[in-house]
Amino acid sequence: MVTLTNLPDAPWIRDAELNGPPEPDPVYCPVCGEDCSEIYFDKGGNVVGCDYCISRQDAGEWAAEEAEKAREIEEDRKCDERRLGDDW
Repeated sequence: MVTLTNLPDAPWIRDAELNGPPEPDPVYCPVCGEDCSEIYFDKGGNVVGCDYCISRQDAGEWAAEEAEKAREIEEDRKCDERRLGDDW
């Protein structure tokens, strides 16, 4: 006679007991295609990247770098104007 106490476990339960839980399937970033652990979205819910293809930077440092780039571009423009004179 079979009772609930002597029923064998389901095969996936026995496998988990012997081998540990199965590894989850890898998740790939829809932007860069890399295996990733986090996906980032914009406010509209659109995927913008993952922990592999998106970098993080302090906002103040970023603003300072952008200001420096703008100064360099302006200096190059002025240098070109002086070199070319009225032809510019």
